[in-house]
Order: sequence, then structure tokens, then C-alpha cells
Amino acid sequence: MTRSVFLSLFFLALLPQAARAATLPETTGAADSPNPLSARMLVPGLTASYFNPALLTEQKPGFTMGLIFVSQQFNISLMDRDPRYDIHESIFESRPLSGAENMLRPLPTDSLRSSRGSWKPSSNDAFAIIGSQMNFLDDRLIVGFMGLFPLGAFQEQEPFFADEREQYFSNSLHFELFEDRIKTNIVVLSMAGRVSRTLALGAGVTMSTTARTQAAIFMPDASRQDESHMNTHVTVNTKFLPHLGMFWRPLKAWSLSSTLHFPSESRTDGVSEVQFWNYQADPGEETVVQKFSMIYAYEPLRVHLGAAFELGRAGSDLFQVALSAQWENWSTYLDRHGEKPADPWSDTVRVTLGARKMFLGLHTVGVDASFIPTPVPEQTGRSNYVDNHRIAFAAGYESRALARHGITAGLSAQMHVLIRRETQKDADAANPVFDEYPDSEHIFTGDFIEESAGFQTNNPGFPGFSSSGVIFAVMAYLKIATN
Repeated sequence: MTRSVFLSLFFLALLPQAARAATLPETTGAADSPNPLSARMLVPGLTASYFNPALLTEQKPGFTMGLIFVSQQFNISLMDRDPRYDIHESIFESRPLSGAENMLRPLPTDSLRSSRGSWKPSSNDAFAIIGSQMNFLDDRLIVGFMGLFPLGAFQEQEPFFADEREQYFSNSLHFELFEDRIKTNIVVLSMAGRVSRTLALGAGVTMSTTARTQAAIFMPDASRQDESHMNTHVTVNTKFLPHLGMFWRPLKAWSLSSTLHFPSESRTDGVSEVQFWNYQADPGEETVVQKFSMIYAYEPLRVHLGAAFELGRAGSDLFQVALSAQWENWSTYLDRHGEKPADPWSDTVRVTLGARKMFLGLHTVGVDASFIPTPVPEQTGRSNYVDNHRIAFAAGYESRALARHGITAGLSAQMHVLIRRETQKDADAANPVFDEYPDSEHIFTGDFIEESAGFQTNNPGFPGFSSSGVIFAVMAYLKIATN
């Protein structure tokens, strides 16, 4: 009897959407700075609450509001696959000659609900950002807030499998670290203060959630799975993901910064217990129990170190240049189904160079460049985690022409180029693509099934693929000082 797998997926869709890991800021940086990619080093604005809370001590209290437009323009090109690798419809009447049950129940290639590579990974999205800073105890204690909210769907979650199991769904490849991951809302709270004249420390938390759904289902007839009665119990727990920041100015012209962002994720677990009027699951059991676990927007441990040099007079013609490196612990990555990649990912170090120049104390321009290596190894085996080395460039402008009214306005733009990557599957890989239709015999006659001879697979990434793309982002903002 076919169990109601679709019910579990339905319950997942019922879960409330809430704040989760901060993938968009990790990609596009600060929305209220002429140097968005150098936000952990050069004072970004009130979004320092997330990037480096210690930098809140370097600016005045106030509010920030802004808009972000992000365009993901991606391309995944699948290599042509010879029809001889397709799975024949005779698989429904077969059993493996070895007598072992197949680890997967593939469908005939012609019966898949989606054609191979039909998913379109590109999208355009807009977000609103707000921030605030309040100073207390004669500016010795500072409290900051940052909120980031999509202007379309409040939250999007698009889980997918990175191997042959995706044949049942989109039958396509997806960019593992983008797409739905950046379509997120974020809430951050932080505090900062000066330990001494030259040293400031800060700490903050990003709000995330864990959710659990329990569903009790009664089906009057096991043969009619479109009719059911159900009650659901959903529990959403809030958790706070910490981050720390430090800003130290040992010399007048030199400053150092460091941040530590702990791992983050948003987890969803679910259990459904299905009762049937005319079916018993197993002897002594009254229900069919189904479970699922999903993880969204996993971000690893991140450690940042940076140094900046200043030349000129602050508030007049100041020039700053900063160099920073950020180590990211991607070897701990868990994908959307809570699975650790069989081929281990690597830890990476992203490097960013930023420069900022102020003119007449009223106008500031900034430029950034960053290299972000991919943690994903060559996908020569079963898995199809798509990711590329990335080079990012940003430029921004900020005006204090209305500073006497407490208003600062700014605009920035950036482009991320995903360096083209080509992958070919290898039969000698550590975890190779496997034969989904092994040599088999007919279940009734015992005759050998000719269509099962040789290698067949519905793995959408076989025999290979290439990936490339560009991310564009434009940000506009207003800062309003309160004193």
C-alpha cells in the first residue's frame, strides 16, 4: 500500500515563516554604507549591529531606512545525455537479479513530472531595511537594532535534493548557496561599549527559529488517499544566534577589527501519525508514522580579521583603506535536508579590500573588491552541489549635504561574478553516480529484462554540467541622526 508521503510535505508548507540565518547580508554586505563589502571594518552605519557591533561606538545615534534590489542571474547548462542511459518503463515489472532491494525507486525517464533542467534559478527580489541606535549612560552603553524584510513573499523556502532523488521533483540542479537562501527576513539586536579610549567591544544576537509540527491524521479508506481528517500541532521556538565584535585603534592612523559569528540555521522537524480505518501499519501498530527534518540557510562559524589605515582629517578630507580576511567553517555544512555532503566541503577564506574618500566633509565615495572561494569540491560523483568561485565589486556614494537637518543619504551598487565552472561525472569518483536500474528479471516470468542491461540513471547532473552567473545589487538609504 502506498503511504501518503505528500502529507508530510503538505505539513511542511503549513509551518510559520520567521527570521532565520543572515545569508543576504553575508552576500551583499551593508545596505547603509558606501563600502557595503567592507562592513566589518569600515564603519557601515547602523547595520553595524550585525556586521560588527563594536563599530556602533564610532557613530552617532539615529535611524536608518533603506531599500535593496537584488537580481540573481544564474545559468546551469546540462551536458547532453545519451538516451541509452534512460530508465525504461519495464522497471515496474522487475526485480534485481542479485535479489537485493534497490536503494532507490526510480521512475521511468519518460514518466518524470518535470523535464531535465527545466528549473530556472534566476530571480529579482526587493527588500526593506531598517536600523536604529540608541546611546545611554553618557554614550558608554549603545544599543543597536537591524531588521531586513522582503517586499514580496515574507519568506521563501525551496528545498531540493542534490542527487538523483531530485528526479521526483524539479529534476534539475540548483545553486546550493543562493536562490531561496537570500530571500529571508532578519532581526538583529546588539550592544556595544568602550572598554578604554582606544578599545570598543560589542555583542549581538540574530533571531532564528526552530519549528516542530505534529499531525494526527485519520483516513476513512486506505485506497482513497485524497480524503482525510486531521489535526495539527505546531510549535515554534525562538533561538538567538550570537556574534561578537571588537574595534581597536592602537595608533591614531591605524585600526584593527575582529568579529566572530557563530553557526546559524533554521530547523524544521515534523511527525505525522496516520490512522486508516481498514489498514493496520504493522502488527501491534495503529498508525503509520512519517518524519521529516529540514534545515534552511545554514551559515557556518565565521571569524573575521581586518586592518584599516587613515590619512587626512576626520570629518573633512579623510581617506581610508582597509584589508580584511574572513575564515568560514564550511566543512560543517548541512544541506536543506539536514544531510552532510558525502564529499567533504572545504573551509574557505574570503579576502576583501576597501577604500573610502571623503571630500569637504560632505561627500564620501567608496569602492570594494572581494574574492569569495567556493567550499564545494568537484562534483564528479553522485552529488550535484552547484557553487562557484566568486569575485565581487562594489561602489558607493554618500552625501551629508543635509547634515544640518540630521539627514545623510547614500547609494551603492555591486556586481558578483560567478566564475564559470564545468563538471564531468567520473565512474571512479569516491561516491559515483550509481546504476538505478541494475540487471533485473521479470517478476512473473523470471526472464532477463534486456532494458536493464548496462548503466541507467535519472541523476539530473549526469553526465556533467557547467554553471556561471552574475548577482547585481543596488541599495539606497537615508540616515537620520537624533542628536
